[in-house]
Parts: sequence; structure tokens; C-alpha cells
Amino acid sequence: MTSASERQDPPLSVFGESRIQVGKQVESFDEVASNAYDPVHNPNGIINLGVAENTLLYKELADYFGRNLRLSFNNFTYGYCKGDPRLRGAIADLMNTRFEPHQLVTPDHLVLGAGLVPVLANLAGTIANSGDGLLIASPYYYGFDYELPLLTGVVPVGVQVPLNDMFTLPELSYFEKAIQENKEKGTIIKGVILCNPHNPYGRAYPKEVVVEYCTFCEKHNLHLISDEIYALSIFPSRDIPNPPPFVSVLSLDLEAIGVRPSRVHVLYGMSKDFNCNGFRVGALVTQHNQAVLRSMAVAALFMLVSSPASTLWATLLTDEEFLPHFIDMNRLSLQEAYEHVTAWLNFHKIPYISASAGHFLVADMRSVLSDVDKYGRVFSITAEQGIHEREATLFKFLIERGVVLNQGSMCHLEAGWFRITFSVRRDFMDHALARIEDALGWEKSPNLLRED
Repeated sequence: MTSASERQDPPLSVFGESRIQVGKQVESFDEVASNAYDPVHNPNGIINLGVAENTLLYKELADYFGRNLRLSFNNFTYGYCKGDPRLRGAIADLMNTRFEPHQLVTPDHLVLGAGLVPVLANLAGTIANSGDGLLIASPYYYGFDYELPLLTGVVPVGVQVPLNDMFTLPELSYFEKAIQENKEKGTIIKGVILCNPHNPYGRAYPKEVVVEYCTFCEKHNLHLISDEIYALSIFPSRDIPNPPPFVSVLSLDLEAIGVRPSRVHVLYGMSKDFNCNGFRVGALVTQHNQAVLRSMAVAALFMLVSSPASTLWATLLTDEEFLPHFIDMNRLSLQEAYEHVTAWLNFHKIPYISASAGHFLVADMRSVLSDVDKYGRVFSITAEQGIHEREATLFKFLIERGVVLNQGSMCHLEAGWFRITFSVRRDFMDHALARIEDALGWEKSPNLLRED
């Protein structure tokens, strides 16, 4: 008889094993978070410019929430499966005020969840079967690649769109080709994800292109999921003084353009426009599809939003004085942060794609990666390496020097581009940029606040 130590561990399910396969990404995220920079407690820690978080107004939010958290006895119960009625009403009011919906949004149109990832994943599983695909313009948010398949088996299918055609009507011609190509491959396409404003390009779609997305989905009998989580983070800058306004799919008269409204769904949340990634509040808005709402109400049992988070966001959204002040202050802060980082990029002659929405931009580091004579000894790149390997080498090199940038290839950008989050408090940002200058041997920018 074999001893307990000689026996094999009981096996995991296929689902359990699949989660282990993506574990490295989770582990690396935790490694960075556990060694986060703090000027007092961890001055040698890592400054993360690779995650889409807006830290510019943390102090203002912390002060506001600290003054305004009021819990009732009801907050200590399980509450409502679809989400706190007060918060659903507050989100509906926000959308009716800021999203210009063709039909007023009501609380009954909403289902809430603990962050937008589980809301999107459960919605994907509601409209598509495991192995089915959702088309999305590429480049796109890299988390979709493992979040959707891991939770539901639904696969994001990237549609490579040249930059010159992004945000224009020709963008949908690439989707037409993708429909045919996936049909030939045997992949069933059930829907389209529209990221508006876009991640990682940081721009809002013009109305005519949003309309074209809707008519494309009608033509092919697909669901349209409009991810509008950066809706209120539009800002002007020296690069784009008059940015295109955000146009929600909710603002369209769908029936007038021949689109069945039941195929259109909107996602929103607290993380981006309200700087609260850690609060974990996401929302689905579906105005004309009761079957989806009923299914998602059951899914919501497994992604309930905590009562304190619901209470705090509802309080902010219903504060008629603080809410507009915060939205305006956030846009101004984003503008200032964007212009500060782009001035630094211009100083070092690093090209980038101008942005006017969200928390990030994409910068072209190919000139660095191609200059083996200059940088070969700095971070160990060679002429024999391909561009992807050099990109990964620079990524690791900068982490070792205390800065995280997001590899462009992770977002399905051309290798050599990096996504940089600019919505970082000024002292942290300047310290990160100074570290990059020191690591690469660049001239010191005179605009950075430096530590003594």
C-alpha cells in the first residue's frame, strides 16, 4: 500500500487548469502591486504607468467619501440581486443628464455587478456559447483575451484596422471581411464589442461611425456591446483643442436607422470616470431586451456590489453640487497630466498618437529598439533579436528600474509601441519619467520635479 506522500494529488477540472494557465499574468500584477512605490514607506518601489488607473483626484475623493459615508441597517443585508435601487436610479439619472439618451434610462434597465469585467463576461455568456466569438477592433484592451475565454469560453476576435481607418466609416469594411473569414474558419460570431472611447487609442468615435456599427450588427443579426466606461473623460489639449464629443449608442434613434433596439447593450462603471478601480462597480444598461435582463439578474447573484461601494457612488452621483464640480475637475486634471507627459515625449523626440479621452496614450519606442549601437549595452538588445523580443527586453529592463509601461503588443499594437498611463499624480509621474531618463541615459527634462 502506497503512503499518502507517494500518491498523486487529486486532479483539477479543465476549467481549474485553464485558470492556472493565465496565473502568471495575475501573479505579475500582484508582484507589482505588492512593491508599489511610496515616497516615504517604499521609495525604491515600482511606479506603474501600465495600468489604467486615474490617481489625480484621490485626495479629493478620499476627503469627500470620508465625510459622506452614511450606512443604514439595510446596507448590512444581502440587498438586491440587480443592485441597489438607489444606485441604479442615480446611474440612470447620470445617463439621462450626460449621455443624451433617445429614450430615458430607468433603473429597471440596469443590472449591476462587482466591476465591469464580470458584467461583460456574464453578458458575453448570455448572448454567446463557449467557442463563439465577439468581434472587436484591434488594437484593444488586452484583458479581454483571457477574461472572456476564462469565464465563459467566449472568444474575442480581433479585427485589425489600420490607424488611418480607425474612427472612420471604412473601419467597418474590415469587420465585413472578418465575418467572412471567421465563417470559413467555422467560428460563429455572435456580437461586436465597441470600445467608445477607445482603449488604447484614447479617442471617442464620431456619431456616423457609431451608427455604422449598429447597422453592421443589424445586417448580420449580431448583438452590439458598447463599452462606454470612459464616457466622461473627454478633454481638450494642445494636440486636440476641440476633441470630438462622446456619442453614446443610447443617444441614437435605433428604429429610425433600421436597427432592432434589443440587440444593443451598454456597459458603464465607476472605475474610470470616477477614479475608483478598487470599488468594483459595473453596470449593464439594456433598454429593450427583457430576456437579457432576466438572465443577467441571475448572474448578478455571483457578482454582488458591496453596500459601502454602492452607497458612496450613489451619494456622489446624487450630489448636485459636487458631481458637476468633480467631472469638470477631472477633465481639467486629465488635460494637464496629458500635456505634461506629451511635453516630455516631445522633449525626447518620441512619437505618439494624440489622445483626447481616457487615461493613456500610445508612444512609439521603435527608434530606441532599433538603435542597437546606442542601446545594445544599456538593456542588452542585439541585432539578431526580433522587434517583439526587444520590446519584451525593454519592458523587463524598465521594471527592474522601477517603472512599468504597457507593452503595445499585449494590446495588439505593432511591436515597439507602449501604452503609457498619464493620469498619475504629478510627483509619482515625474519620478517615473526621471527613472526612465536615468535608465536609458537620456538628457534630463527641465520640466520634471526631481527629488533632492
